[in-house]
Amino acid sequence: AILFTAHAGAAEPLVDAAWVKDNIATDNVVFLNLRGNPRAFQAAHIPDARWTSYGRHGWRAKINNVSGMLPPTAKLEALIGRLGIGNEDHVVLAPAGWDATNMGIATRIYWTFKVLGHDQVPILDGGMTAYRALSAALQQGTASATLTEFKAYFRPALIPSTDDVISARQK
Repeated sequence: AILFTAHAGAAEPLVDAAWVKDNIATDNVVFLNLRGNPRAFQAAHIPDARWTSYGRHGWRAKINNVSGMLPPTAKLEALIGRLGIGNEDHVVLAPAGWDATNMGIATRIYWTFKVLGHDQVPILDGGMTAYRALSAALQQGTASATLTEFKAYFRPALIPSTDDVISARQK
């Protein structure tokens, strides 16, 4: 079992920067840096964080000539496993935190984890901007992850049907 500090419960959608600072060395807590620029990650990131790019690493796919779609489950399982994330991990998504696009990427990856049946996935409220404001520990360089198995438990109910989208637009 994973013990977390009182700042946020394991199922909360957001954690604050103080929670992150308090849980850096906690087993099975994985910080996933979502800043698109790998140089920004290499210059300074949460200690032991992993880096991923929403645009480059396969978090979205072009399906039937439509961009931005949810990739096949097997591809997402492989992507998440390459990041060293397993089913028992508490994944904290850390966007840059300086505009709505950053939070949009974080919420899309949050939803992707939820669709895959992984509920332990909060977003760092305020992103790296909030974390840096604490003057908390930072690490430089690249991070390596051990290939890990991630098994999805697909939840199709979390994907809106075409009828749902049409109905919502008509309201």
